[in-house]
Amino acid sequence: MKNTFLLPLTLCLSVNGLASEVFNTTPDWSCPVPGRFSRLKISSVLLNNDSYPDLIVGQTSSERLYVYLGNGDGTFSMNQELPFSRPAWIETSDLDGDSHEEVLVRSIGSSVLAVFFNDLSGILSDPVLSYGMGGASESEAGMFEVTDFNGDGEKDILIPHHTGMIELLEGDGSGSFQACSLYGEYPADLLALDVGDVDADGDLDIAALGQGEIVVLLNNGAGEVEPGGVYGSLPFTGAPGSLGLVDLDLDNDLDIVTAPGACMCYNAIYAFLGDGAGSFTQVDSSWSSDVYPHVNTHDINLDGYPDAFFHGYSGNALLLGDGQGGFCEDYYNGLHDYTWHAAEADFDLDGDIDYAACFRPVSALNLAIYLNKTISSGIEEQPQQPVDASLPVISVLNCPAVSTASVSVSLSEQSFCSITAFDLNGRPIETVQNGVLPSGATEIQWRTDDLPPGCYFLKLETAAGKSATAECIVAN
Repeated sequence: MKNTFLLPLTLCLSVNGLASEVFNTTPDWSCPVPGRFSRLKISSVLLNNDSYPDLIVGQTSSERLYVYLGNGDGTFSMNQELPFSRPAWIETSDLDGDSHEEVLVRSIGSSVLAVFFNDLSGILSDPVLSYGMGGASESEAGMFEVTDFNGDGEKDILIPHHTGMIELLEGDGSGSFQACSLYGEYPADLLALDVGDVDADGDLDIAALGQGEIVVLLNNGAGEVEPGGVYGSLPFTGAPGSLGLVDLDLDNDLDIVTAPGACMCYNAIYAFLGDGAGSFTQVDSSWSSDVYPHVNTHDINLDGYPDAFFHGYSGNALLLGDGQGGFCEDYYNGLHDYTWHAAEADFDLDGDIDYAACFRPVSALNLAIYLNKTISSGIEEQPQQPVDASLPVISVLNCPAVSTASVSVSLSEQSFCSITAFDLNGRPIETVQNGVLPSGATEIQWRTDDLPPGCYFLKLETAAGKSATAECIVAN
């Protein structure tokens, strides 16, 4: 593996880039996308019973949604074409509790929000339509977030608006939504938001990106918010931006990584470290002349540290985290200037995260798949950081795991413990352990043979509120 100096609390970036050991710059598979050049929005979802990730591709100019079914090896076949007026953003979520993810699409210039139901037949249903305060403008990405924000057990939708408002659409559990609350007014042209418990009080809060600043809104537990702080000043040149909440420095507090919508000689990537009480401190930034409306914060190179993978009409940029709040550039691919929303999933079922974007070699627009090389190249052993001996430790002894994962837990004293498995999107999959464990080391067997191959996380929590996490690659 390459040697790179990772500076604590800094962004260590190179505009020239390095040869990545994670992705190639040429596609591993591609196919033409119908229609002329326009913004592409791509999202991954399971649409049939084969457990292979599938793709939903939205194209603005052709006013179409295209369904591509995955073959499990990183290749796809188009299966369905759906008319839809100017798709702006695509998300997927299980709205009705049947364990199948529905497809949600927001439109440019219209207040419509469409839900396409998924019965695992591979064919999406006619949409159920809901209406909010307005559609995405031409100059914004049109993102939205699907989550149970008000704590009633049903999925809701949060939408940042160019008017400076955040709209809450409450879900009823059937796939229908009703406009409920408006939070604002904040800086005009709200570009993006993410949700997470930034003050450790058990409910979801909001971090929103506006014109040159970040607004933090704290949830009071009933779906109402209170001001939590404003952070800036960040450069803003009118371009779409992105924001993600993730624990960058592994202290169990959520942090912020953002591309604030700047270009042309301005710093493009910023990070803020959270203190667990709802406040944040900005750390260094770098990398100029790039615009990214979409960011994901998975552990792409499987070293145990969250990374930031930015996508947008400037290309795709992978920044590897160092576990201390810093990043180092690993990969940049600039041939994707029509991708506003990329998809990340384990398309070839080898246990690491791949990505889908559009590829424009000369005059054609293609859907392109880039396969992660981490598993095939080998996972780098990371140096052990000094830890507090009173903290619990959890690790997976046989990673990748086939059929059964051997989970090692080490406690300084006997304690009631819960261990929960989560997928890469933070959804709880199952409870691995829920009971008293003795002091010292204990080995637990976790059956994984009924799980799709991929990357999962195990979170250990003790009765004293201490926690630890471990990554598990499942390669059944």
